[in-house]
Amino acid sequence: MYSELNRCVHRLVLDPADPDHLYQQNHTGVYRSFNAGDSWERIETGLPSRFGFGMAVLDRSPSTLFVVPLTSDAVRIPVAGQLYAYRSTDYGDSWEACGKGMPLSSYRVVLRDALTTGIGDPASVYFGTTSGELDATWDTGDRWRRLPGVFPRILSLRAITA
Repeated sequence: MYSELNRCVHRLVLDPADPDHLYQQNHTGVYRSFNAGDSWERIETGLPSRFGFGMAVLDRSPSTLFVVPLTSDAVRIPVAGQLYAYRSTDYGDSWEACGKGMPLSSYRVVLRDALTTGIGDPASVYFGTTSGELDATWDTGDRWRRLPGVFPRILSLRAITA
């Protein structure tokens, strides 16, 4: 096994359609495995940083992944002060920023378990921040909206939609 995978796993997600497909983000990067974790490959092409915490995969479109990169392990803020979720629609082969509707400058951070997809809604993604804001998209990340209210530091988030 690769030595870089033996470090602090921030998030491990399972493809809901294929249990052999796993994705993880850890201190050294973003990875995928198509053989139940026997081997891993980096999937960081197109991301502004390989460090971050949150990761999610859409239930009904398992080729679509989301991460929220941070600058680095030593500098745990959004890259260049711009909070963006990054989306891959090809199992992590490539990534694109999808932050339309988010503030232009933000030092909010999304922690390990505070990025999730909506169960029952194939296009919804949600994340909560350390400053207590909650953001959502209902169109697979094309447009984001801040939900009303400010909460304590959001450590964990689950979304169930009817």
